[in-house]
Amino acid sequence: MSNQNTIPVRPLVSSTRDSLDVTLEVKQGTIPQDLSGYVFINTPNGTVNSAFPYPKTHSDGAHNQEYSSPLLGGAGYIFKFDLTEPGVVKMQTNLLKPPSYYADEATKYGTSLYKLFGFRNWGIARLSLLLGAAAQIATTVIPVRFRGDTTSRLLAGADLGRAYEFNGETLDIIAPIGRLRDYEAATPAIVPWIFKLIEGTAHPTFDPVTQELFTVNYTKSVKTLLQASGLLPLLKKEPTTVEKMIEEVIDDMHAEGIVNKAEKVFDDFLERLEKKIKQSEHRTWFGRLIGKVVNFFKKILGFVEKETMLEDSVYLLRFTDRLTHDRWKVVDENGENIKIWQCMHQTSLSQDYVLLIDAAFKLTIDILLNNPFPNNPKIDAFLRQHTTSAQLADTPMYIIKRSDLVAGNETITAKKLTLKPEFIHFTANYANPNNLITIYTASNAAACLAEWVRYYDKLLPGTPIEEGTEGVLCVGSMDVGRVGKVVIDPETATIKEEVMLHETGNLDTPGDIGPHTWLSGFYTFRDFISAEVAVDEIKNIYWQFGALEERRLTKFIFDLYKDYPNRIVPVEDIEKFSEKGVPLQIARLNTDTMKLEDYFQYPENYTLGAIQFVPRRTPNPDIDPSMDGYLFTTMINGVEEEGDQLNYLREVWIFDAANLAQGPVCTLTHPLFDFGFTLHSLWTPNVGSTEGVAKGINQEFEELVDQVEPEHQDKVREIFEKHVYPNFG
Repeated sequence: MSNQNTIPVRPLVSSTRDSLDVTLEVKQGTIPQDLSGYVFINTPNGTVNSAFPYPKTHSDGAHNQEYSSPLLGGAGYIFKFDLTEPGVVKMQTNLLKPPSYYADEATKYGTSLYKLFGFRNWGIARLSLLLGAAAQIATTVIPVRFRGDTTSRLLAGADLGRAYEFNGETLDIIAPIGRLRDYEAATPAIVPWIFKLIEGTAHPTFDPVTQELFTVNYTKSVKTLLQASGLLPLLKKEPTTVEKMIEEVIDDMHAEGIVNKAEKVFDDFLERLEKKIKQSEHRTWFGRLIGKVVNFFKKILGFVEKETMLEDSVYLLRFTDRLTHDRWKVVDENGENIKIWQCMHQTSLSQDYVLLIDAAFKLTIDILLNNPFPNNPKIDAFLRQHTTSAQLADTPMYIIKRSDLVAGNETITAKKLTLKPEFIHFTANYANPNNLITIYTASNAAACLAEWVRYYDKLLPGTPIEEGTEGVLCVGSMDVGRVGKVVIDPETATIKEEVMLHETGNLDTPGDIGPHTWLSGFYTFRDFISAEVAVDEIKNIYWQFGALEERRLTKFIFDLYKDYPNRIVPVEDIEKFSEKGVPLQIARLNTDTMKLEDYFQYPENYTLGAIQFVPRRTPNPDIDPSMDGYLFTTMINGVEEEGDQLNYLREVWIFDAANLAQGPVCTLTHPLFDFGFTLHSLWTPNVGSTEGVAKGINQEFEELVDQVEPEHQDKVREIFEKHVYPNFG
């Protein structure tokens, strides 16, 4: 047993960015002797300036621009748990450092380069107006085993940017999947960034049978602040001037009483801002300089409307190794481009089809690029109000026949099917007998995972947020979640069978409310996202169902989803559920009966993070193979210490997958074990490639450095040659 006095007291939001190599200590129970393989977990973890939580001020007393920004936007930090030695769990961690990391480090707050070149948190994205978007590969871990590989390669992915392969032994970056020229940037031509903002998927899908990796890349035609004529060069040089201009425009609109009345408030705002920028050209010498810069863009670079807009487009890419690929533009049955309204967070496939969705996660350019001043409540509240809408209440799905994927063709036709309600995660049986696809869905009904708590937010019925929750996901659910089983005829794009399960639980028996489906979240099953095994038919799925707490439901989210069209629980009862509290649960779904047959209910103020199935080292013939193993989970548990102080413990809980109700068979921790929250996980029987850093990464950036505007090129070249290139020689 570990000495718990060595465990430091930590707040709800806390993390370390240190590289660790430790053995976890048993807190309770016994480590199973028949664990096997390795568990990898990805998680966002702060910036080059600090781990979580983001402080209000820097060490010099200046206000910290990162304060209250979303925790979901942090840099990638990998956990590796080694389960190969019986009775021992070793933990290794490391920051993932793609090329943009080193540029970020070289230009961070406190350096002479920060003002012009430094990266800042603009919502979920982290951007430098001169260098581009930081690659925050902090969401998923994907195994691939291309033809000729002797072990699985490991990829770290996110919704923004390319996936990167990392070394499974050292946890160091090896190389991205594909070259920059293989992807379309999500920003218009007016934004000539070196670190391109690329919209893709956090969940590329690998087929272990054909040994192909499928991923997507898309662009959206949306309006953002960067479209305002002349704003970008002005924002680069004088952000304080821009901030004052934006405040003046907002004040004018409030004074005229149109902020809450006009249907196109944001369009009006952009027009007014452009007018103010043009007026500034005649007031100051700096304004005249900006006018010259704008004219330069217009005359020399052809700065016309098309340069500020993007075409709606979706591309499907198929990789057979890290660089070799085919690419098709996805079109509908009329030959028109597919339009993605939200994001393509999840992909899946069956033996004969690729499945894409417009996922219930509002990762739009409007959210990503519309606020360089997140700590200005006037600007932030205005932009959030007028660029934010509720997520779609359904899920558009696009079905692509794999036999139609002919190398050399430019387009591929997808059939569209609209499913209800909305969901962000789903998975498919690999087998599609009788040409029918079976998928399983996790619906985050009216639970907005793209929004985060601002420091100025109010909880219902108007009380301030709990201190220390700034930046956390808005996890106040506005309706009960669902888990579904849907059988689809892909040739006609119709639903042949559908079961949608929801349970609210009985709050009159708080000690055991029965199974519920509130905030349906992460899930796992045996051989989930395996590089070696295709699961023909998923038999049992293990689900995370989140807790409802009064301190998590903000008034902004309540108002945004009070008119949710797929509502099951009346809106007037939502406050009651949150006030009473719905406990966190982990549950097993039998996909034949579509019943939650086994579950464990956690104590109050316990938070479940990653959840991963780990098969037994030696199979037990008396147990269904789909339950023959363990669930490896990460926890943040609020426990009262002396003096009523809450200590949020970071722990690993291990469950017997065949008996969740008995609770964890083992809990583990370590004094250095610390994280803000964990996202997706992976189990693999072996570690990935031991290959060093791949060649050729520097060349693609060098070509873009050559295109930097002359007044900044020397400094940009210095950043890359001194700080970036030496790490990828």
